[in-house]
Amino acid sequence: MKKHLFVIYLSASMSLCAQVGIGTVSPDNSAALELNSIEKGFLPPRLSEAERDAIVDPAEGLIVYNFTSKCLEVYTGVANGNNASDWKNFCVALAPPTPPVGPIGQLSCEGELGSYTFTNHAEWTDGARVVQMISVSQSTVWPSGESDIKGTQSVLSSAPDANWTPQGVLYSLADQDFPCFSTKFNVNSAITWNNDGVNNNGSGGFVIDLQSTKTVDFISAFNTPSDGSFTHLEIKSHSSTSGTPPDYSDAGWSNVITKTAVEGYLLDSVWYATVGTTTDSLRRYTSAFTYSLQTPVNARYWRVEVWNDAALLPNHPKSYIEMRQLKLMKRD
Repeated sequence: MKKHLFVIYLSASMSLCAQVGIGTVSPDNSAALELNSIEKGFLPPRLSEAERDAIVDPAEGLIVYNFTSKCLEVYTGVANGNNASDWKNFCVALAPPTPPVGPIGQLSCEGELGSYTFTNHAEWTDGARVVQMISVSQSTVWPSGESDIKGTQSVLSSAPDANWTPQGVLYSLADQDFPCFSTKFNVNSAITWNNDGVNNNGSGGFVIDLQSTKTVDFISAFNTPSDGSFTHLEIKSHSSTSGTPPDYSDAGWSNVITKTAVEGYLLDSVWYATVGTTTDSLRRYTSAFTYSLQTPVNARYWRVEVWNDAALLPNHPKSYIEMRQLKLMKRD
């Protein structure tokens, strides 16, 4: 008798309130049915794909768990037949977006990459080192004390934050794992060459040793608001895992990014014009190049060549080729 009375009471409650709460006495006003539990989940009907396709005239919004695809699905078609293409898969809907490929405009970088996390492998505190720095064409290494250091040289100079030392390109800060900007604002910390070539087509090169094979699928490079810059860059990798770096001119280097023009200075045209008064907090956004690789590259050694043809700004100094910071990153 008590059971019959309960059923009558529940039916009356459902009719009067048009809401049902299981595990709660106060279902949300927007819900016809609310399930509440901290110990159990909701188990929808579980069907194979063949069983799902055998449902007669499924209603729009019908939800099932597809045993075949191992995903929750909802029917989005009209209630007239059963079209497999009208079953939408929650697994696909929740999957991360396809990562972009190729150069990414700096202004859209954060929006396109916001759903990913990054790890920068080219930074000093993780052991990365510039192990070679040379004058490739119509340029000279600067400072002159570095000369053209090649071969098995393991360290060009010690501190990455020191003025005008090659290791400055591997400078590390809290933002090291963010691809779209750098908070490195020391204008005197960069890898630098005198651009003394004909028609300002000089180029400089350097080799980075990551100390072990690392996976890289995203590369960022940053200009400096100083009296030099880079307008083009080229990046190669080497299959060697030996403790002796391959020479810059070794035949085993493979193209990762062929010679490519950088995006430009963006706001740096303003920064340079006011370099004497620009605050450090503004200088951090001097990114020139962000590039997403179509295929990840696994390598220990990376070769970079940079040019400055004075194309970024008509009145910008072209006497130096400089790169402020380079990030070789893994995207997850």
